[in-house]
Amino acid sequence: MGSPLYLPLSNDTKDLKKIILSHDDEFFTYINTLSLHVRNFDSLSNGMSSSLTTVTLKPTCFTVEFNDNLVKIAPFKE
Repeated sequence: MGSPLYLPLSNDTKDLKKIILSHDDEFFTYINTLSLHVRNFDSLSNGMSSSLTTVTLKPTCFTVEFNDNLVKIAPFKE
């Protein structure tokens, strides 16, 4: 599927949500490589412009491993 993402542990926390939020650019770039689809729809009606952007990610399970100073996130392989 794809190579794993390694994120450093900060302040010895093992709270995955906090770790991902503190490295959100890296995490978003990583999941973008795992078949993230972005679609943009623009329309013009009666002189009014509207735009809708949808972002979807193929349903994917991840494995998460905590080491002494890193978190390894990888897609689960069946």
